[in-house]
Amino acid sequence: MHVTLSQARYLITMYHMRDRERSMSKIASSLGVSKPSVTNMINLFIEKGMVKKGSNFVPTLTVQGKKTTEKILQKHAVLKGYFLRELAIPEEQAGEDALIFLFDLSEKSVGNFIKKIEMETARNRIDAVKDHTCISSFKGILEDGIYVVEFTVFRKKDGGISMGNKGFLHPAKLVVVQGSGVLSLSAIPVAHKALLGDVLRGRLARFFYWNGENYTEVEEQDGAYAFPVMDMKWSYDQEKHLDYGTIEIKVQANVGILNMPESAANLTVYFNK
Repeated sequence: MHVTLSQARYLITMYHMRDRERSMSKIASSLGVSKPSVTNMINLFIEKGMVKKGSNFVPTLTVQGKKTTEKILQKHAVLKGYFLRELAIPEEQAGEDALIFLFDLSEKSVGNFIKKIEMETARNRIDAVKDHTCISSFKGILEDGIYVVEFTVFRKKDGGISMGNKGFLHPAKLVVVQGSGVLSLSAIPVAHKALLGDVLRGRLARFFYWNGENYTEVEEQDGAYAFPVMDMKWSYDQEKHLDYGTIEIKVQANVGILNMPESAANLTVYFNK
């Protein structure tokens, strides 16, 4: 769905606000606009199916609204990271410049620029491990390029779907360079209802991938955890007629003020031919 720069500012502001904070006056204060302007924009979002009125008439992003905002944030994070690292622009200015860049240029130009950044970043990550015996090969499966891939996170102990599966934006992004791949997972906040009824917000705090010999921690960069695909176990689903690969990972999440214990899981990635 087409979104303007002005609309994107509203969506991003609302996305980062907790429900109890998302009043018309607080949205107006955060954006430096009038309350009538907020009301008009919210009504427009409601017409587009991106916002609904929740309890106490608090505006809430719909599933469509969240997905649209998350796609904007993914692209924005890549551009902001590039401006910070390569152009040494101060963080606040880099964030503003990245948002303007995202909406002032054509979609094709922005897409090509982001692709160039992601391919170069993936190439650097692969070069760092290219001599490792456990690096997985996509030769004969995928040509070099950027792919959107579905995935599921399963608990390692019993094979059930992990709670952590909801802590990532779906689908993931896979960049293949010279037959090797870098998988990129974007972490998103997750609401968890405690036994006493309190709603706690959790988010991934630490991420580790199995390199064939040990778990290696990867830091979040440009809004995502990107790591070289190593020691992938390949399989074929006869019923769905698709290849899938499984990678061992380990994650730790923060829920409220609590640091949850590290949890091992199997990340299964599906490849449509």
